[in-house]
Amino acid sequence: MRLVDALQTRDRTPAKPTLPPEQHDSRQPVSTEAGQLRNDCTVATQPERTGRKLSTSVVRQVNRVLRSLGLQVLRAGATSGISQRRVAASRAVFESLGGEIQSGPLAGTRLTSKFAWGDASVGAVVIGCYEEQLHQPLEELIAGSPDLIVNIGSAEGTYAVGLARRLPDAQVLAVDVEAVALEAVRANAALNGVEARVRAVLNLDPAGLEAILRESVRPAVFVDCEGCEKTFLDPLLVPSLQRAPVLVELHEAIVPGIGSLLKERLSGTHKIVEITESGRNPHQYELLRPMSSIDKWLLVSEGRSETMTWLWCTPLPVEQR
Repeated sequence: MRLVDALQTRDRTPAKPTLPPEQHDSRQPVSTEAGQLRNDCTVATQPERTGRKLSTSVVRQVNRVLRSLGLQVLRAGATSGISQRRVAASRAVFESLGGEIQSGPLAGTRLTSKFAWGDASVGAVVIGCYEEQLHQPLEELIAGSPDLIVNIGSAEGTYAVGLARRLPDAQVLAVDVEAVALEAVRANAALNGVEARVRAVLNLDPAGLEAILRESVRPAVFVDCEGCEKTFLDPLLVPSLQRAPVLVELHEAIVPGIGSLLKERLSGTHKIVEITESGRNPHQYELLRPMSSIDKWLLVSEGRSETMTWLWCTPLPVEQR
């Protein structure tokens, strides 16, 4: 089916995403005496409107109801009224490309239709422009040949699985608070033939993170956990962070001042580069030519509640600390 035909079909009969039921991970959590990830963190939905934080258990309950109705899944920090037109355009592109990422550091990675956080951004993901400002730091991370990647807040595992493909000698630990996310990680790992090196776990705490990093020669950490970066990125609790490259998405709407706090914590041991969300040009993709201008722009929009910022932190030589 041509992309334009797929879009027209979806405009007539919007498809409802089919998501697997939530399941609990029967394996033991990677956790010690500190609080577990799901208990330590809070998430916020529409913070600019309500100013309130919702616990992860509340968000999980809301997500389950939305899935049962075939609606877009809420993501912490994002607005809830994402256009169904954007979802339709995104799904059409995803299906036309067979779920395979076309460009960027993760090109060639294939994804199933198990979307832990909904499907409004999967078109941008497979085109290769989703979070494209991270392409350079990801290539730098890969060039360092880490033997372990810890991805905290993995969602469906796009980064965890994609990095496992690029780093054939590395082990990858994907962590999320949603059982449906871990189910998607495992499905995507199997689809890409890296299931032997990608482990998905439901729980992690700082002490558990330290135990894992301590056993690695060249660890790297990628964090996108809706405010829990404050809990995990603390060298006092996780001393092994001092020798690990860290790429972290900041959630200032959930934890005001988190960027300044993490810079203070890591500046003595890391070179820190601040990365700000930038514009994307949908007209550079030949595949999108049949689409209307509004569908193109909706497709590359990431639907965020505010401009996003990341920190790319690389360890300084010992003599410079």
